[in-house]
Amino acid sequence: MSGDDRPLWAGRFGRPPAPEAAALGRSLGFDVRLARQDAEASVAHVRGLRDAGLLDAEEAARLEEAVRSVAGEIAEGRFAFHPADEDVHSAIERAVTERLGPLGAGALATSTLGLDPAAAARRLGFDRAFENSIDAVSSRDAVQELLACCAIAGTDLSRLAAALLRWTELGWAELDEADATGSSMMPQKRNPD
Repeated sequence: MSGDDRPLWAGRFGRPPAPEAAALGRSLGFDVRLARQDAEASVAHVRGLRDAGLLDAEEAARLEEAVRSVAGEIAEGRFAFHPADEDVHSAIERAVTERLGPLGAGALATSTLGLDPAAAARRLGFDRAFENSIDAVSSRDAVQELLACCAIAGTDLSRLAAALLRWTELGWAELDEADATGSSMMPQKRNPD
């Protein structure tokens, strides 16, 4: 976090984003439930930095302890979020940096270049690492596709039900009594429930 409450990524920007742009990028309300998983990923990253010789054992231990402490505070509802925290990762990174100084925006923000992705995957309980980080992130489109298919199916089923209702009202189709309910206002009617 910079001194003027700008986001962690804003170091090269001369002014903060427009409020609308900041609101669009803010996901903290949704992803705060991922604090434990984000902390585990950060710990795996710290261990990778240690294994690569970029951190010594004492620095790695201090970082791991700080990350786990922040995650624990979030889980217990004792963590004070800051208005500039865009997501749970930026909140954890900010808090660790506040507690440990440069050791914390440096280690947690360090690039993954030169680290062993297979070791990180094993630390996190995965069978293997993704071969392409863009593919790993964009693989969430499967959920989007499922939701789109469900919405389309729901619309089609609604249209089919409306057509069936119209056909029964016009006398073009008749529902079996086992698949219908009645109406107290119109006893002759069969509702296609």
